[in-house]
Amino acid sequence: QGLLGVPHYDAIAYKLCSAYLHDQQNDTKKLIDAIAIAESQYAKKQRSWFRRNQYIQWFKEDTAAFEYIKNILH
Repeated sequence: QGLLGVPHYDAIAYKLCSAYLHDQQNDTKKLIDAIAIAESQYAKKQRSWFRRNQYIQWFKEDTAAFEYIKNILH
């Protein structure tokens, strides 16, 4: 069973590696491809969520973000 179900081990790569280790026909290339695809899909979901979130303030430069934070804290 390994650590499946433990919150810290719900990461995409852990799940795929666990399945890989339990598979009788281990194909490393398929595992690497599956991790790359799954991580890319997850990143796309995150970008979509952040774009839709109206409470996020986006900045083009770090200095603008630091100024914004400085103004909030003062």
